[in-house]
Amino acid sequence: MPRDAETDAFLISLYKSVSDRGKFWWFGLHDQREEGSFEWVDGSALGTYSPWASEQPDNYGGSEDCVHYSSYWTTKEKWNDASCTSVFYFICQAVPGRPKATGGTLTTTVQRLSDHPQ
Repeated sequence: MPRDAETDAFLISLYKSVSDRGKFWWFGLHDQREEGSFEWVDGSALGTYSPWASEQPDNYGGSEDCVHYSSYWTTKEKWNDASCTSVFYFICQAVPGRPKATGGTLTTTVQRLSDHPQ
């Protein structure tokens, strides 16, 4: 959840490291509960940091409720709203907690944006 410029830059660098995978990446922001009122997948409000692409968000077609990184219109990655059913890659964060060892491997829980209860 890129709540500030530093985190945003870090996430952009992560997705650029695998940029051959596409130009669009979900990152956990949506307005599915109330149109125009964006919130993070943890339920917290958007806040003041929001580097939207020009003329975004626009809710094109009345069905764009999830937000992704896009460099489609510009050389610099900006935020864009899109339909939540669009198939894009995603950036997720491991759920904090104590990892547990099972059979010699270290495991932890990761939740995809698409699995997050809405």
